Amino acid sequence: MRPDRRRWAPRVSAPTQEELAERDAPGARIPSAAHRLLVRGLADGPVLVQVARAGYLPGLACADCRGPARCGACHGPLGLAANQTMACGWCGRPEPAFRCPRCAGTRVRSRAVGSARTAEELGRAFPGTVIVHSSAEGPRGVVDRIGPDPVLVVATPGAEPEAAGGYAAAALLDGWAATGSAGLDGGIDALTRWLGAAALVRPAERGGATILVGGPDPAGAGALVRWDPAGYALRDLAERTHLKLPPTVRMVSVSGAREAVAAFLDGADLPGPSEVLGPMDDGDGVRALIRTDLSHARELLVAVRTARAGYTARRGAPIRVQVDPTL
Repeated sequence: MRPDRRRWAPRVSAPTQEELAERDAPGARIPSAAHRLLVRGLADGPVLVQVARAGYLPGLACADCRGPARCGACHGPLGLAANQTMACGWCGRPEPAFRCPRCAGTRVRSRAVGSARTAEELGRAFPGTVIVHSSAEGPRGVVDRIGPDPVLVVATPGAEPEAAGGYAAAALLDGWAATGSAGLDGGIDALTRWLGAAALVRPAERGGATILVGGPDPAGAGALVRWDPAGYALRDLAERTHLKLPPTVRMVSVSGAREAVAAFLDGADLPGPSEVLGPMDDGDGVRALIRTDLSHARELLVAVRTARAGYTARRGAPIRVQVDPTL
């Protein structure tokens, strides 16, 4: 197995923040180790820089209280375009005069750097190098393929073009953003994106190398370094089994107004081993989770369907019932 990895996979490193701090200023987004790797790679072919998010500055915060900058209409995240226009990332509404609802501050700072801003910064760091920006919001959109000549490709996950002969090197930035999702599958999704980019790099036997930086989750980073997605998946499944999380259990969510969710649960004849978690606040209302073991999954679904029919007949307030919800 290990000889096969050396034959087909690139050499992968994932230095910790403490290791990087010995040579770089704290919080450096493109540390010197990644910069050196890109320089060496450009001497031998194209190199890839994977950025977690598209856009210019897709995440902004109040410069005074550091709270997230939100749209006044829909409360979506405010971002800054390359032309310095501030707008909402959800509804697209421009925000010409930001004022923080918490501290009344009017200045903003960046919370996240997108692929467009990264391409701009790397263009200054590598003068004379051709920069290819591949993303849905890039000037050329998603680029499918590039040649073997030395170019620097900046791409978002899934938009990485194939390189003739493979990339000489790759730097995977913003590890914290990739694994910082509160969702249950955040770590798996991040490792999938990293492996997808690293697989485009030449094997280690041909000098291919990949570096992961930006404070990623240590478990995912270790799986990437070892090139061991199967081991990561087995450990994740064992942890979910212990914690009674999907897919080792069947789960149903019920969301709506607090009184409506309570009425639905009161009218549900749930199978014996079922557990009700919550209700907990969920935006405009609340959400309750019903959990049971897989051996009682069919009974739970029948009970929920019956309860939903009875609740609808009573013309209660709107609720949403979802099987295997996203957590």
